[in-house]
Amino acid sequence: MKLLFVSPYYAPSVGGVQQYVADLVAAYKLEHEIIIVTTSPNHDSVTKKVEDGIVIYYLPVLRTIANTPYHPRWKSQLKEIFDYEAPDVINAHAPVPWFADMAERANRGTYPFVLTYHAGSMKKGRLLPDIVIRLYERFVLPRTLRAASKLVAVYPPFITQILGNSRQVHHITPGIATDFFTPSATPAMYDALFVGRLERTSEWKGVDVALAAVAELAKRGQHITLAIAGDGDARTQYTLRADELGIASQVTFLGSCDRTRLRDVYRASKFVVLPSKTEAESFGMVVAEAASCGIPAIGSRVGGVPYVIDDGETGILVEPGSIESLADAMSWFLTDDEWRTSCGAAARERATHLFALQNTTESTEKVLANALRSPHPKNLQIVAYYPPALGGMERVAENVALELADSGETVEVVTSSIGFEPDYHDEIKDGYHVSRLPGVMLGGLPVIPSLFWHLLRQPRGSIYHVHVAQAFMPEVAYLASRLRGGTFVAHFHLDVVPSGMFGQLFVLYKQLLFPRMLQHADKVIVFSEDQRELVMRKYQVDHTRVHIVPNGIRRGFQRLAPRTTLSSTPRLLFVGRLSHQKNLSYLLDALDGISDKFSTHIVGDGELRPELEQQAATLNLHNVAFVGRKDDDDLRQEYDNADIFVLPSEREGMPLVLIDAMAMRLPAIGTDVLGTRDMIEPGKNGQLVPLDQPAAFRQALLDAIASDADYARMSDDAYEYVRELAWPHLTRRLITEVYS
Repeated sequence: MKLLFVSPYYAPSVGGVQQYVADLVAAYKLEHEIIIVTTSPNHDSVTKKVEDGIVIYYLPVLRTIANTPYHPRWKSQLKEIFDYEAPDVINAHAPVPWFADMAERANRGTYPFVLTYHAGSMKKGRLLPDIVIRLYERFVLPRTLRAASKLVAVYPPFITQILGNSRQVHHITPGIATDFFTPSATPAMYDALFVGRLERTSEWKGVDVALAAVAELAKRGQHITLAIAGDGDARTQYTLRADELGIASQVTFLGSCDRTRLRDVYRASKFVVLPSKTEAESFGMVVAEAASCGIPAIGSRVGGVPYVIDDGETGILVEPGSIESLADAMSWFLTDDEWRTSCGAAARERATHLFALQNTTESTEKVLANALRSPHPKNLQIVAYYPPALGGMERVAENVALELADSGETVEVVTSSIGFEPDYHDEIKDGYHVSRLPGVMLGGLPVIPSLFWHLLRQPRGSIYHVHVAQAFMPEVAYLASRLRGGTFVAHFHLDVVPSGMFGQLFVLYKQLLFPRMLQHADKVIVFSEDQRELVMRKYQVDHTRVHIVPNGIRRGFQRLAPRTTLSSTPRLLFVGRLSHQKNLSYLLDALDGISDKFSTHIVGDGELRPELEQQAATLNLHNVAFVGRKDDDDLRQEYDNADIFVLPSEREGMPLVLIDAMAMRLPAIGTDVLGTRDMIEPGKNGQLVPLDQPAAFRQALLDAIASDADYARMSDDAYEYVRELAWPHLTRRLITEVYS
């Protein structure tokens, strides 16, 4: 890949962001082409240099305010560089305001744009700067975050605070060179160590709290030494403060330390203190580096520090700004050598496991590669109903969302809350977000009033993947996708026929709106070649836009053990919604006169259940059980205990229940309709019978139990037919063939 890194500062400038980017560059430079764009106050114009085979662009700085560089021409300069270099992926690093934001504005979706955010809120606890920061974090930063193809955060809660749960955020911490920062038997020269910038703008780091804690311990009669590694325009201020507190002899200012000296200083200290006051402390790099050296830490319970310090195991967490609690923690470490040593050993083990540099570079590389493969900022799976609602379309949407999230995509399922309690709202599920919008049923039609506005708020360039079955939802999503510059994908599940009180209106819809929606879709997904022919012939969809992606096997639904013989009373199994489409009355008619030869389980629920139970009673059918809805292990058990699967539907798409049945090695008997006929090969993995001929279905049932040898053969053939239909493989096809 050709990777372009945008960072407000870069080596030899010292700092956490600079080191983070330098570590990525060092890891990738042998396998990828690297370009770096950064700023420099020492250049009056854009300057290009090549250092160790890496191209570096230095952009001029007009003014630096509160450690934030600025130049009004950055946007145009960045655009020129992007156009000239044409990178595969841009990785911008923030939070220094303006530079990453201008990079996004200059890019405007031309190249995949990954934003790595290194902090929490930048508010410092100072009135005037905080007003400016609040405005930036309220109006400028959210736009940059939403426009990013992928988001990486050292401290994800801050991003979630701004965007809610609308985006997937990859949590990748800075990496530690654990083979460089190693423990040593160096005798301790200092009790406590603080490492950080001594800038007026970095007052939130809490140096004043550390000094006050040393003074507090002196009042208690406990002598402690504190080393401070770092420099800046506030160093004199802190030196004077130590004098005022009467602890000057206990505090050593070491100045700036290069990497090697810093490692030596860690090793020469008993413990590290990080008394930060605000959420700006997104990680605590010094704590992780010290941990890698086997040195425990005391840190404030703010930002990402609690993630780095396992309280009581690798260090101690204290309340931010609390002199008393920091002094108490320092006293504990100072007086209990055995516990402190134990914490240091645990800190080293935790650092090598969680914060090793290789983890960071590998995780980041996966995100960058995924952004190149699928540069869309979000994948929206739009479906009228969603599990725990029961239905094949719902399950397809669930499996697609799950596998996309597993592959690194940012996924949101947009659905309705119809059928659930009013307080059943949004949720985070298996790495993706489910938005359940309020809706109502109107003559059998789901209506979601806020759908259009919800879709309009999505990032530009998102994928609008609509599972097509209900009227008007696809058209709403299509309009929103065009207004937001997105990709509109229509997933054709079933050629739905009119029903309900608005049946005639639905006929007009299918004639006037539905074909136009399909014709204007960027891509149309169908399950089979028969469906492909149908949408091209009936709806005049261009063949280049139609892609065949079959349904897949749900996780955990595969039976490895072969079926060799039928049960003494063979069990028939039906799974599905008890609706007109599934045509259960036809199955009951077919069982008339032979029901005692089988044990029949009807799994599912629906509006026709009372009517079907009455029909079974009227026909005096034996061994027919309506067992209601079953999920997960209970449903798998039903498949496992069955001998033959039955599907008497009057219409289907590509029935997931039939895929499940075959994956569980069940031969199937179904009606000869589109969808079902694409899967059942007569005499091979089951039998097809004409629609509305109960006698033919009855004979097929009897033929299926005539021979154990034929049954075993059909069982194996059923399994072989679907064994390649794994959702991870099918999802890769979606990404490479449909979304690309």
